[in-house]
Amino acid sequence: MRRISCIITFLFMTAFILMCAGCTEKEEAVVDVTKTPAASLPVNTPEAQTDNGYSISTVTIFFPEGTSDADAEYQLTYSIPVFPESALNDAINRFVEELTARVTEERMPLADRAGSAAIPYTLVEFEVRKASNPAGSYTNILFTETASYDGSDSETVITTLVLDALGSECGLAKISGVYAPDALVAQQVWNIIALDPGNYYGDLALEDIVAVLDLYNGFTVAEEGYTVYVRPGKLADQSLEFSFARSALYPEFVGDILDAEEYESLLPAINATATACAPNYDGFVGTPSDAVATAFLRTLLLGNAPVSTISWDDYTACAARHFGDISITKGAAGADPGTEIAGDNVNLTAAETAYGLQCEDATIENGTLSIVGVLMYGKPGSSNTGVIGPAAITLEQAGDGWHITAFEIR
Repeated sequence: MRRISCIITFLFMTAFILMCAGCTEKEEAVVDVTKTPAASLPVNTPEAQTDNGYSISTVTIFFPEGTSDADAEYQLTYSIPVFPESALNDAINRFVEELTARVTEERMPLADRAGSAAIPYTLVEFEVRKASNPAGSYTNILFTETASYDGSDSETVITTLVLDALGSECGLAKISGVYAPDALVAQQVWNIIALDPGNYYGDLALEDIVAVLDLYNGFTVAEEGYTVYVRPGKLADQSLEFSFARSALYPEFVGDILDAEEYESLLPAINATATACAPNYDGFVGTPSDAVATAFLRTLLLGNAPVSTISWDDYTACAARHFGDISITKGAAGADPGTEIAGDNVNLTAAETAYGLQCEDATIENGTLSIVGVLMYGKPGSSNTGVIGPAAITLEQAGDGWHITAFEIR
């Protein structure tokens, strides 16, 4: 089976949405660090320039303070990319702060350098991967962290940052548009494991896979899909990578009722309709009210931007493209709280709260497409999301596109 059923998906989705945001954080070993010596001043290697739009900074720190490679008890060396955009660097600097704290509090106290043996160490290298998909453009940064407590035997883990065009760190929920992707991703991993179970631990259950996923700092996005990384000792002795197409996270009807490309093209309008209707439970059948239509246009035309300006002609053309024969006056548009009419232009400002329709099933008959799902509060991946209740959207084929003819909150 390509993915679990809609019912199982909904149960997992609801459970994960109601969890607190901190549920994905891993428990850290309790170590007495009250007597941990301070580190020596960092030794910075001059930045190496690249042809990829960033330079490389390498830093080495010896522990404790005042030591060098000859007598240090521990060594941290990390390389990081340095971008022209400060927002990207801010996210990387937060990773460095967490890395330094982890070495100081967890690894340094457990290090054991005997005599002239090699220095116990943590070595961090990186790789940058750019990717674009219908949701946007992203910068993936993979940090490969190799650690040794005795200077010889080592373990390697991968930590990732996925940053959008504004430099904001993204989780898989935000990029995929799925409110609780954990169960769906776990099913994809389960399917891959089932192809060759001898390479993994025995008696694994789906819940075991969900428990080891890190869909914030343990995945990357590519044009065609996603890769998740699982640390050694979780599902097998070694580090693991599992890759799957982004359509693997789509509802079961995608591929049957609609192809993936058409579904992706409809999602922005579906979620804009949910955002327009949900605040006042203002559903419609036929032509939407001015309040719904203008809130829809503001949400759709803004996309992920907080503010934007569009011409009046483009504004009304967008209304006709999605609702057919609809007439919106400047007076009606200007009454929308986030819409300002300025001559022949329309200034748009995003609403504080967004909504979405988590699509579950669909039918199509005589050119009428009906999609049912769950009306959700907040955007996928935001810190505050919740289930409102069942809802459905109806669309009619119109040439090469679709007109929205109804949105019902049930």
